[in-house]
Amino acid sequence: FEDFITDEFVVEVYNRNKDRIIPAGSLDVSKYDTETKAVNAFLSKVEKYNFPIYKFHNRFHCYSPDDSRFLAVLEANNNLPSPKIIFICGLLFSDKAPIMNINPPMHFYSIAKRFSNTNFVIMHAGGSWALSLVESTALLKNIYYDLSFVITRHRLSSLWNDLQYMVNYYDQKVIFGSDFPEYFIKDALNNFSILSNGISKEKKDNILSGNILKLIDKFQ
Repeated sequence: FEDFITDEFVVEVYNRNKDRIIPAGSLDVSKYDTETKAVNAFLSKVEKYNFPIYKFHNRFHCYSPDDSRFLAVLEANNNLPSPKIIFICGLLFSDKAPIMNINPPMHFYSIAKRFSNTNFVIMHAGGSWALSLVESTALLKNIYYDLSFVITRHRLSSLWNDLQYMVNYYDQKVIFGSDFPEYFIKDALNNFSILSNGISKEKKDNILSGNILKLIDKFQ
């Protein structure tokens, strides 16, 4: 994401590995002092790179998930002829960011309903809010949950049971992720194998690749 991995670097790596990589851009809305400037910066990136995915990381960029600049960018994306897939960090609380005045399930439900033309992927499955998040938003067709970070970090926690429930009953809404380089892909895949033990191959395939490929298919 922006300031850590540049869009130019993403393009360079993608051009060398087009058969293996789906490129994604990012934007730090906290750099801009008005909604208009943030929106213009986003639209400029869309015009220049046209990535199918854009990631927003409020914790590292130190802004609240309900920041008006962020919401303005989501609205601008939602109004595009072909809105980008939006990945949002699901670990919403940071000691460096303003406190959000709404709990994560309500927040994600609200933005998914408000920006209904956009497909959202909630990274880390919302962390410890995972089960509450999936049960409050699963009926919305434009929201998905990514397993990165939690599938390894919470291996020995009570959250693991919730994640097992999710991959079994919401396999068409869950997307595999590792959070590499924080955690190795091999370890995440091994944990997924344990987590998904006993579910059908069809469900595993949905989570490992099918769901994300369906989302990006319209950009091909």
